[in-house]
This record gives sequence, C-alpha cells and structure tokens, in this order.
Amino acid sequence: MAQPKRKTSKMKKRQRKASYAWKGIQTQLCDCGA
Repeated sequence: MAQPKRKTSKMKKRQRKASYAWKGIQTQLCDCGA
C-alpha cells in the first residue's frame, strides 16, 4: 500500500457515486419495463 490514504478515499468516493448512478439506471429500466 504505497498509495496515500487520500487517493484511496477519493477512489472509494468515485466508486460509490458510480454505484449510485448504476442503481438509478437500473431502477429507471425497471420502471420502464413495468
């Protein structure tokens, strides 16, 4: 783990945001299907 903690936290935040966006897309698709 040679990377600084700040960099890892930033990546984690980005991943979290991406996951939220993906969930939103999935819900939208489900709504359209229903």
